[in-house]
Amino acid sequence: MEKQMKLSPKEIKECQKLISELENSGWEIVGAYWVKYAQANVPPEKQGKLNITAVGFSMRMRNAYRASLANAIRKAGLKLISTYDIRISGDDEFHSGIFHLEEKKELALLKNVYFTSTFLSELYILKCVESESTYKHSPRQKITLFKYFESQKFKEDFLSGNIWLGTLRGYGVIENENQGDKLEGVTRYKTAESFDKDGWLDLSKKNPFMGEMVKFNGPFDGTIYIEDPTVHIPNAYTLCFSKVRNDELFKKDFGEFCVKIHDVEKLFAMITISLYNIDPSIVKYPMGHLSVDYSKETLTSLDSEHFSAFHKPRSYEWQTEYRFVWNTELSHQIKPFLLNSSKLLSPEIIEDLA
Repeated sequence: MEKQMKLSPKEIKECQKLISELENSGWEIVGAYWVKYAQANVPPEKQGKLNITAVGFSMRMRNAYRASLANAIRKAGLKLISTYDIRISGDDEFHSGIFHLEEKKELALLKNVYFTSTFLSELYILKCVESESTYKHSPRQKITLFKYFESQKFKEDFLSGNIWLGTLRGYGVIENENQGDKLEGVTRYKTAESFDKDGWLDLSKKNPFMGEMVKFNGPFDGTIYIEDPTVHIPNAYTLCFSKVRNDELFKKDFGEFCVKIHDVEKLFAMITISLYNIDPSIVKYPMGHLSVDYSKETLTSLDSEHFSAFHKPRSYEWQTEYRFVWNTELSHQIKPFLLNSSKLLSPEIIEDLA
């Protein structure tokens, strides 16, 4: 069973007593909150702690603040919390992120909150007030998207946090040419070029991916000749959306059942954390979410870098696609599957439209 946060009434009362004692001793506290990170790889010293945000705190002053904290705990006669349970930080972007939460509420347990690249499965705010950081860091702007499904069942799965993750190779074998793309993750070159060793090493600097094709283990005085190569980027987990809603346009190829994503960053973080629990290698490789760039074409020079998973031919531009991509060291064996992210799902992320 997962360890729960300290949230008993007596412990909350002790936290409030400590905050009051620290402020009486001269601390300027703008934030105090118990946090439990959703990520499994968070260091133990950060997990399930009372975070106190104090104006003026710095690592140079850390020992003085820790001594003052220990003295306040003794003076207040606290029994249930110790210095080990507390992290001190300065007025930073973390505090600003909590301050700007739409669901912010003091003295209430909040679940599955997201801000500034941080996903908390539990958050209990004891104090959170305006500060220099809350003016410096603006509230994040949310991106909205739409996703279509061929059946009510698929849509209901998604709404409940069961996410069907596809793969680049999987899209390449879909027979419906409007859904799939046989050249997904593939870059074609139409050129014939030859190189001596120095010429190839120079090309490798301009296009490292292409340079990986040939390695020199010793002297080489021959010629490398390449004609019309095809580059396949590694397979990756993929999830696709549309930036616009158009029921008539998408009904035939993608389905008539639609949902609206109200917070793309939070959804991406939610899926990433859930996927990490199954495939931890994803943190070693690039991942991200972007609008698809419809400039993919056959290249005519080996100097030109291959296209990424976020590129498609112009013929697909009508889809106005937005894409999530996670790379993995298991690229040679991954297959589409249903990922359970229900524990981290917040109702406000996804809206049922039809």
